[in-house]
Amino acid sequence: MPMVRELVVRYQEKEVNDPRVGEPVLTPEAIYRLMSFLRFAVDEEVWAIVLDIERKIVGMYQVSKGGKHETAINASSLYRTALLAEASYLIVVHNHPSGGVRPSQADISGTEGMVMAGIALQLPLVDHVIIGGKAEYSFAQAGMLAFVEAKALKNLGLQGVPEMKHPEEREKEVRDAFALLGKKEVPVERVPVEATC
Repeated sequence: MPMVRELVVRYQEKEVNDPRVGEPVLTPEAIYRLMSFLRFAVDEEVWAIVLDIERKIVGMYQVSKGGKHETAINASSLYRTALLAEASYLIVVHNHPSGGVRPSQADISGTEGMVMAGIALQLPLVDHVIIGGKAEYSFAQAGMLAFVEAKALKNLGLQGVPEMKHPEEREKEVRDAFALLGKKEVPVERVPVEATC
């Protein structure tokens, strides 16, 4: 009779006295402040910030660490971390030790994979942020996240595919939304990215 192996994995919660846990993360600027330590990292690192339903921090986890020029952005590792933390939302942050923040093609395709996983798991990717030496790039703020989401929905053949907007139109929407919140100006770094749907 053939034998079947069974794998048992147990997780133990550990209480951490981190003042950031419970802090709301509602803007790209909040992410930049929270993850500013990545500006000084020598190697490229990928972090998951997992949020509850009110977009408050449940935890921050380093998911990958690579070399000076790259690291793996693995959707399965990111979402495993988020699911184990019982998150409602996910933010992914990684650094570019070179200092530049222009998303590479690997960054864009990695974001596409994360968006598709988030759709399948009903655990939305709120933002993918790149931290450089003196600048940051937010896929959400630049309008690229909406573009990638629309492309993912179209590729999955799902109904109700949102209208794809040019990043400059999305930038205006973001500025208008922040104006309603009382912020006069939202700094947006324009980084040319070639993307086609």
